[in-house]
Parts: sequence; C-alpha cells; structure tokens
Amino acid sequence: MNNFHALVIAYLLAIFAPVAKADFELGLTYYQAKNFEKAYKEFLYSGELGDKDSQFNLGVMHYRGEFTPKSLPKAYAWLSLANQPRLESAEKTLGIISKKMTPEDIAAGEVLLKDLTLRYSESAIQKRMAPNTAVGSDAVEQYKSIRKITPVFPSSALKDGQFGIVDASMTVAKDGSVRDIQILVPNPEFNMATIKAIRQWQYLPATKNGMAYSTYGTKVRINYAAGGAASLDAKKLNKHLSKIKEKALGGTSQDKYAFALQTDALQSMVSGIYKEEKEKAKVVFENPNTWYYQAAVEGMPVAELQMGMNMLAGRMCTLNTDVGLGWIERAASKGTIDAQYQLGATYYEGGITERDTTKGIYWLDKASKNGFANASVKLAWIYATSTDASIRDAAKAKTYIAQVKDDHPDQLSYWEAQAAVAAAAKDFPSAIKSQQKAVDLATEYGLNLPTQKLQLAKYEAGQPWVE
Repeated sequence: MNNFHALVIAYLLAIFAPVAKADFELGLTYYQAKNFEKAYKEFLYSGELGDKDSQFNLGVMHYRGEFTPKSLPKAYAWLSLANQPRLESAEKTLGIISKKMTPEDIAAGEVLLKDLTLRYSESAIQKRMAPNTAVGSDAVEQYKSIRKITPVFPSSALKDGQFGIVDASMTVAKDGSVRDIQILVPNPEFNMATIKAIRQWQYLPATKNGMAYSTYGTKVRINYAAGGAASLDAKKLNKHLSKIKEKALGGTSQDKYAFALQTDALQSMVSGIYKEEKEKAKVVFENPNTWYYQAAVEGMPVAELQMGMNMLAGRMCTLNTDVGLGWIERAASKGTIDAQYQLGATYYEGGITERDTTKGIYWLDKASKNGFANASVKLAWIYATSTDASIRDAAKAKTYIAQVKDDHPDQLSYWEAQAAVAAAAKDFPSAIKSQQKAVDLATEYGLNLPTQKLQLAKYEAGQPWVE
C-alpha cells in the first residue's frame, strides 16, 4: 500500500467515529459502500456549506478518479480549500500529491482554488446564505386553509385581563390535516387552548405535478389579545427593544437570538392588538431575520433552524428553498432533533425538493435515536406502508412504533401508524381496532379525511395499506 493510499484510509477510519458530523457520515456511508456517485454528491453538498472534511474528501476523490475523472489540479484545489485556515490531514496530503504535479498542474490548481475560494470560503458562504430582507411577505403558504377554529380564550386569563402569544410548529399533512403540533414559545395559560384549536384546522395541501405533499415545520403564532391593548405602551416597548438591541450588538449569539425572538414576538403581538396603522407605527421594529442570521452565522443551532424555516416559508424575507434547507442541515448536523426530523421528512417525501428516500430515512433515524417520538412514528409508517419493497419492513416498523408511548401528543398519526404496522404484520384485528380509533379522533376533531376510511376498509378486507 503506497503512502498516499494509507493516509487516506487512516484518515477515513479516524473521522468515521461517533464525533464525526452527521451530514458527513452519510457521505462516508456511501463511500464505504463504493457508491461513489452518491458519496461525491453528499460531500459536494456539505463542502459547499463549508464542511472542511467534505472538501478534503472531494480532493481525494478527484485524485483517485472516483466518480469524477482523475485530476491533480482539482484535487489540489479542493485540498487547499480544506486547508484554509489549516487542516492537518489536508496539509499532509497536499505535500504528497504536490510532488506528483508539474508546475503547469500547480498553476492550474491555483486558478481553480481561486474560483473555489470566491464561492466557498466562509465569507462567501455567509453572503450566499444571507436572507434578502428587503422583500418578502409575512409567510408564503404552499397550502390553503379551508377550516380554522379560533382558540377559546381561557376563562382564567380573560378574568385576569392577561394577554400573550403562543408560537407553535406543525405539519400540514398531504391529507390536509394538521400533525406534529409542538409548542415553540410556551405560555402556560394558553398552551392547551392553542393545541385544541390547531388540531381541528384543515387545509387543501400543497401539490406538485398534481400530487399532494406534506409541508413540515410550518410555524404559526396565536395572539391572545383580549384586554391587552391598554397594557402595551409604545414608549416602554421601544425602550425595552432598544435595551435588548444594545445588548445584542456587543453580545453573544444568544443575545442576538433573544433580540430576534422578542422582536419577532412583539411585532406580531402589536399587529394583533393595534388595528390602526398609526398606532402600530409608534413601535419601531427591525426585521428579526437580520438577527436570526447573525446568531446563525455564529453557529447557534436554534438560530440556524429558525433562519432555515423562515427562508423556506418566505417569512419576512425572500423564499429560498436551497439555502433554507442548507441552514436546517447545519442545525441538524449539530444534533438539533427538530431540524433532523424536518430535514428527514422533507427529503423522504420530496415536494419542495428532489426526493431522496435514503437521505430522508437517515435523518429521521437520527431524530428517532435522539428521542424524537414524531420521527419514530414517521419511520414506523414508512417501513409499514412503503411501495418500495426494498424499504418495506414489518419488523423495523414494529420496532419503531414500540418506542412511542400511547399518550403521544399526535394521537391521529400514532393510531394510524399502529394500524399500518399491525396490518403489515398481518394482525388485521389489531389494525382495525387502531384505525377505528384514528377515525373516531378525526370525527371528534371535525375533520373530513376520506383516506382514513379507505385504510379501514383495506384492513377489514385483510389487506395492508401501501402508499
């Protein structure tokens, strides 16, 4: 084995350890399976987001001619980019391959490096991933609301003259129902009222080429404003915002994120309470995406996720799917389970991006192993119902659904998954029982979900559900 080959193998083995970043692991999984095309694609995606290990492996693959034609100049350029500011493995490898290069090869490599640096240096990446806050609506919905129940104002809060907001995230499923409800910014007085209302909402789902698809990570904000207008003083609000902005200007990523979050929330609250534009104008707000972005650039995972969600929705910025997914992948790579789930579900289903079932299952499994029950339910459904026989696996489906407690917050999805798993195992009496619970829940929520009854009919006929 030559020195270069030994170095590459040693490096790959060293970084294929639990501490390696998750997005890079997927590329290595493909690489070890000798699926060089998919490995190259994953390394390129991560390398373009600034991952130095991925840039290193791109250089290796160009040197060895794996998927891409062998090219010393391209290998030199990618390895040199990985070595900015300094990556020991890249530096050593550069020293080895430089001895094999002619002066013309090195000159060509320097030209390529200059181009890569212009596009993929950290400053270039930050510029490319910045939100365009000059335009953009409050939200760009790919779906259409057909039933929206107004939350019941809790009597205790109404009596005390309380007001506030609740931020939640949800999935608008391809059948139009709302799933995966999570409270993001909690308010104990209003949380339950919010959940009870949202689970009764129904939509015409987003479609692509005539096919419905689910929209994940949709953010909603409920304003509880009764009796609150008198308590909001514009001067006090401006003073408060000025104080936390001052802290954010010279502070940490947490300070920047806190300012963005409060600006975001208070802006929504003011819009909900003050009906007159002249009243709203008394409070001076900045676009929160400016500050989410600054916190994200400093590597704060929750800010990266928020930035990605806002860019996917075009919320107070221009809609940008590719960059939005890039921010979410950065957060997912750092172990943020909400990001892992959203990324996995989005890639598995497709819709807003090219479908990639392998990548989707990979990220969903990451979220499931990190204890995210929604991901376990989703994987149970996938393994029980997939039309792809190479994916469908009743035993895996049973393993995933067994990890979820029967008081799981998303009862509708839970009982549908339980039914599908039982049917995949040919336990049709259990499938019928579980599916009937799902149908009853939909009726209780006032939802019209014809697919549920079709699923029940399948189980009654002794057939599994496949989609």
